[in-house]
Amino acid sequence: MAPACVLFDRYVPFLDDPVVAIAAAREGPATTMSGGARAAVPSREAMSEGIAAYLRAMKHDPQVAEPPMVTYLSMVRPSPSDSSVPQYGRQLHSGIVASADKNLLVLYAGPYRPGNSSQGCYLVYDANAGSSSTVPGIPFSASYCSPGRGTVITAAADGSFVLAELLVSFRPAPAGAWVHKSGRLLVEACPPAHIFKAHMSFAVGSRSLLCWVDLLYGLLLCDAAVDGDDPGFRFVPLPDGHAIETDRRRQFRPEEFHSVGCVAGAVRFAAMDGYLRRRVPGDQVTLTTWTLDMRDLARASWTKDTELCLGDLWEDKGQ
Repeated sequence: MAPACVLFDRYVPFLDDPVVAIAAAREGPATTMSGGARAAVPSREAMSEGIAAYLRAMKHDPQVAEPPMVTYLSMVRPSPSDSSVPQYGRQLHSGIVASADKNLLVLYAGPYRPGNSSQGCYLVYDANAGSSSTVPGIPFSASYCSPGRGTVITAAADGSFVLAELLVSFRPAPAGAWVHKSGRLLVEACPPAHIFKAHMSFAVGSRSLLCWVDLLYGLLLCDAAVDGDDPGFRFVPLPDGHAIETDRRRQFRPEEFHSVGCVAGAVRFAAMDGYLRRRVPGDQVTLTTWTLDMRDLARASWTKDTELCLGDLWEDKGQ
């Protein structure tokens, strides 16, 4: 029986088929000779389409494990002798998991990253169907940039999905086949001398919400089910006492002491209280968890759930 949830390694290697690799090793290195006119250089569009076709032709090889063990996903390349598959994608060595929701994983395939490169694309893996599809990235433009981990995917009940990128735009930019929604970040999310950074992003499937998290400041929410050009951003600050002053932000790695995620349909925040105090021993640091009340997004608030001293947790290990 498959586990209810898994912990995925973000790194997804692209591997040669073992059978093909053994056969190639037996045959030895290939030697090619060419003469006459050079082959025509493919256009950027043809190369992008060829890479997408190559990615869709790869086979999935998930190694599923029960949490807290880590599940690994690797992709097996199509045979280089398969003339039906363009080989432009052979220079891609791996993908990185950008986001996940329910049965879907979306990967950055190749060097593509929001706001940085147009090369490569998204590869969406459906674990239920054992299939994958590709989505072209937003064409690169100097008119916008990414605030960090800006990619979110959310699965719909009918098998479709919404893939979104959060971009900071300096002026209108073409979005290709993407639907462009433009809205202003709320004043609360961008006070003076503060730049919102998305350290984490995820979907809240129970509410069709897309969530981007600044682990030092707060959450930016958007309802993917709302029609119209305005994304309708909502900002929720971190619980009282957990926002970091802007002039001290560059000194910390917030992933070490703050985390936010969607657990059983609820948004939860976890903080290692005392972690940043130099004179507090590790066994006196407190793990505090909070749940976000989202019954009314305009008045969303945090409720404290638990407080657990790490020293007590360590003493209970193995009992």
